[in-house]
Amino acid sequence: MIAVRPVAWDDGADALFGRIAATCPMPGGFYRDEVLARGSRLVEVVSDGERVGAFIVRTEPEDAVIVAAAGAAPGVDLVRAVLPVVEREAFAAGFQGVRFHTGRAGLIRKAEAMGWRRQETVMRKDRG
Repeated sequence: MIAVRPVAWDDGADALFGRIAATCPMPGGFYRDEVLARGSRLVEVVSDGERVGAFIVRTEPEDAVIVAAAGAAPGVDLVRAVLPVVEREAFAAGFQGVRFHTGRAGLIRKAEAMGWRRQETVMRKDRG
């Protein structure tokens, strides 16, 4: 069974989000700072008593925003298992929506199949 619970930032979160930071445009330490300095919450994903993933949620006036997520559990689709929990908790807390940014085509297709819709396209041009 999958469960989620807010936790304090720890070495496990450093390792988990350090791996995804290496593949995205965010500067080192961004995710840690998002939780420790900007007030977002780290939420761990637990299966059979072990952390199998985590996500970071920032709250805005109307939306809960999933800033980043990482993890894996053999035989479990964490997106299909965790997104409904995030939705349920956000709506119960009074938020009007839940959102996340991604460029991953597979995640976009999966989210759309779960009732999510595309809201925007983010464009970026790097110096050089």
